Amino acid sequence: MRLPQIDLAAALLVLMISGCAATPVAAPDAGLAAPIPLSDAGEARYQLLVAEIALSRRDLQAAARAYLEAGRNSGDIEVLRRAAGLAYSTGDLALTDEAVTLWSGYAPNDGLALRYRLVLALQRGDATEAAQHLAAMRASGATDDAQLLTWLRQSPDTEATMTMLTQLSDAQPDDLSLPRFMLTLAGEWEDDRRVLDASARLIAAGAADERVLLARSPALERSEGATVALAELDAVTDAGPDLRRRRGELRFAQGDLAGARSDLELLLAERPEDPLALYLLGEVSLADGRLDAAGDYFQRLQGLSGMGELGHFMQARLARTRGESRRAISMFDDIEKQDLRMQAQLSAAAIEIELDEVPAAMRRTDELILEYVDDAASIRRERAATLAGAGHLDLARSEYQAMLVDAPDDAQLRYGLALVLAQAGDTDAAVALLEVLVAEDPESPDYMNALGYTLADAGRELPRARMLVRDALERMPDSPAALDSMGWIEFRTGHVSVAEEWLRQAWALDQDPEIAAHLGEVLWALGRHDEAREIWDLGAADDPGNALLHQTRSRLDP
Repeated sequence: MRLPQIDLAAALLVLMISGCAATPVAAPDAGLAAPIPLSDAGEARYQLLVAEIALSRRDLQAAARAYLEAGRNSGDIEVLRRAAGLAYSTGDLALTDEAVTLWSGYAPNDGLALRYRLVLALQRGDATEAAQHLAAMRASGATDDAQLLTWLRQSPDTEATMTMLTQLSDAQPDDLSLPRFMLTLAGEWEDDRRVLDASARLIAAGAADERVLLARSPALERSEGATVALAELDAVTDAGPDLRRRRGELRFAQGDLAGARSDLELLLAERPEDPLALYLLGEVSLADGRLDAAGDYFQRLQGLSGMGELGHFMQARLARTRGESRRAISMFDDIEKQDLRMQAQLSAAAIEIELDEVPAAMRRTDELILEYVDDAASIRRERAATLAGAGHLDLARSEYQAMLVDAPDDAQLRYGLALVLAQAGDTDAAVALLEVLVAEDPESPDYMNALGYTLADAGRELPRARMLVRDALERMPDSPAALDSMGWIEFRTGHVSVAEEWLRQAWALDQDPEIAAHLGEVLWALGRHDEAREIWDLGAADDPGNALLHQTRSRLDP
């Protein structure tokens, strides 16, 4: 459509109102401002007017193109800046790049232009170019580290961002702010490999304070186990309270309840209202059967500002452990806080399943799925696992099969179904499914362990079962599930005393009812019946409806 003729005075008035009147600046390679030819100046004014009309019609892309042409003809960096901003907002990266390139030519040290170039390079996945722009930004003083970190958090390509920072850190090993950026971002993006790399650089440079070690510790635990992570923190002298709390967490994860209690009580003496210390001490007390002490810690937690609902949730868990099922359900129903309500309702449903009130549990979780639509898949997975654990295998199998209709390639769903099939005695189907999973992901210790355990439990291919579980343990040495599997293999092959050693290790890490079932059966075979009953009682404390534990006890001690 032909634009109407508008006289020059009217055009200038529009430009003055918009704040975009062209102001010539130095050309990219000139020391002094080069005069803009009259024809170019006229074209610039015309394109500015076109841009304003496009904006009034909300046609941002047309406005961006017009501003670009106006900036090209006028050399006005403000006009080019507006062109880049509009182009980027529409997702037209090529137009953005063209505008920013012109803009940078006129103002090579402009911090915002450098930021655009950095972002565009990251969006292309070009870490090498991005590193050049980041180095230029820092050298120009166009930004401080706090602002830069904020920008990097918004990166469109986290992998390219981390590669860029790694390249810069390799090139500038004395600049310790770079591995600190890496450590912060890798932690936020849950990139354990990069967390360990960045923290190792800081440790090698002698710049690893407690904050670095605390940021590193969870990644180290996940990659090498709680024992290695704890050894690193135990080497620190004069540890601060946060590091002592973390040591308590790791000792608890290892099953060292006395050590965890010692660390956490020292911390609590210094910080009597530390919510995490109170929570962990309550968990430790639950694990070693000191229920009154657990109640005291959870009561104190409940009294802290902002911790009321969490304390109430933990009191509900305690009621469940005490066997006060109805009271526990009522307490879980009292939870309203969004980040706890879903888990509270799932816990209440689990109790209803234990009470054999399966229809009520199904109704409760169906309502939960409607309330938490985004979490529907995880709710259904937990429901299926709870049904399986309580021995409702047909319902659990139907749940997994229904979910697999919508997600047939979901490995975790197939894994869950395989465990249910094994529990139901359909060993052939379970083994076939696990064999496929191991073939698809031969490095998965969970799949190795599950296949090894299933074979051993059925008395099949015991040498291969041992090899599979051994390989799983090499990859996750602190895994209670893998330790339990190795103990069960030893028991099935007649090495009862050796089996007890493995199962004791598993039990120290996790007082799971299925580990209790196995350890109790080994103790029973050794003639230590009272010890077996004690282990079974402890295993039933937090999951009295567990099918394997109930079946084992009924078979051996009817």
